[in-house]
Amino acid sequence: MTDDAVREQEGLREREARARFLARVFDLTIVVTPLFLALSIVVGIVCGLTGHLEVVDLMQDRWASMIIGYLGMFLIGALFEAACLSAFGSTPGKSLMGVRVYARDGRNPGFFTSLGRWGECLVIGRGLGLPLVSLIAGVNALDRYKKDGTTAWDEHSHTEVRCKRVGAWRWALGVLAWMASITLLVASRLLDQGQS
Repeated sequence: MTDDAVREQEGLREREARARFLARVFDLTIVVTPLFLALSIVVGIVCGLTGHLEVVDLMQDRWASMIIGYLGMFLIGALFEAACLSAFGSTPGKSLMGVRVYARDGRNPGFFTSLGRWGECLVIGRGLGLPLVSLIAGVNALDRYKKDGTTAWDEHSHTEVRCKRVGAWRWALGVLAWMASITLLVASRLLDQGQS
């Protein structure tokens, strides 16, 4: 390949990596977070009505609620993505950003394949969401994607991702979702500090 062709390929892969990132952020911010909040409200109401106030008390504890929140978000996120990928080959965020996941035979990946893929992405690509680990994992995943055109989780799950170009308005929605996720994170930290 010529130097220009290599640079063009790297630019394409970088754009695809950004689209994949924004798709995941969109799903987490716009779909999974509201689902989790709705489920939390329902659980709180059911526990209150059935007299299981120890669950409500547990959620008042800062560390317990944080751990339960992360685990709940991970669980809902995993089930949501696996269901969407196995049914449609995409999630709302992936559709927005022109991203589609296929099994190697060209069909939608199965539910358990999608679930495993999500778990590997969480560990290998996002470092379990742990602050410094997540940054290092993300940089390593991006470097591999730019070099090889695939990720470890796609390789292990025998899936391939195809990205198509999308218009500026879709990129704007993806960036707005990313900004909303940062705003929600900052707001939750400020609320935590206010309650301490």
